[in-house]
Amino acid sequence: MNIKKPLILLTILGMFFSCQKDSTSSSPTPTPTPTAPVANFSYSGAGVAPSTVTFTNSSTNATSYSWDFGDNGTSVEASPTHKFIAGGVYTVKLTATGSGGNNSTTKTVNITTPTTLKIISVKLTAIPLTRPNGGSWDGGSGPDVYISITDDGPNTFYKSPIYYPDVVASSLPLNFTLQNSSNVATPLTITSANFSAKIALIVWDRNTVLADESMTGFTFIPSNLTTGILAYPTTWTASAFGVTAEFTLQWQ
Repeated sequence: MNIKKPLILLTILGMFFSCQKDSTSSSPTPTPTPTAPVANFSYSGAGVAPSTVTFTNSSTNATSYSWDFGDNGTSVEASPTHKFIAGGVYTVKLTATGSGGNNSTTKTVNITTPTTLKIISVKLTAIPLTRPNGGSWDGGSGPDVYISITDDGPNTFYKSPIYYPDVVASSLPLNFTLQNSSNVATPLTITSANFSAKIALIVWDRNTVLADESMTGFTFIPSNLTTGILAYPTTWTASAFGVTAEFTLQWQ
């Protein structure tokens, strides 16, 4: 009887420690909680409309991104560029998403509305090479062509100091960089106060004996170029009354 009791006690103790070992070794490893993303960005290039702005994403713990530029434009690129067509203050929102959820941040982008239009050059790609009755402009030779820009009235803003002699179809296009009498580039500047006024482009036939003749032309209103998805173009083409002209423009 004295021998059996210690054996029974040892057996019970062995079973107890064995159960403890099994219980410890089978405990599951805790799953780490995902770190929540933090959205952040900077930008550069905001200026006079139209203005292309570059956005630099500095978000953390994110794998995908959603941008709202405040002008109905969006992007899912990490660091996009975006062209703001018109002037204004835009609230740009970035949402960063990762395994820990999502986070958003906003910043305002100020795009300046242009107050000045500069006409840099005019390229004529089509003009009426004959008179409306089919006759020639210069008695058998082509016209000697130059341009002027007026206020659709008596006031001439610009008259080209150069002309293209004896113009025929193969002479086209005719390029006129706006310049002064010393051939120094001098853009025509139109301020916002005159954006709603009619501006006329006139194509002329230069004559040495008789008065110069107006061949054709058309009018346009600068304010019409400041609205819509193609607002503030840097090149603009218009056609009317037999002339097609491409303007190179600068907005400031």
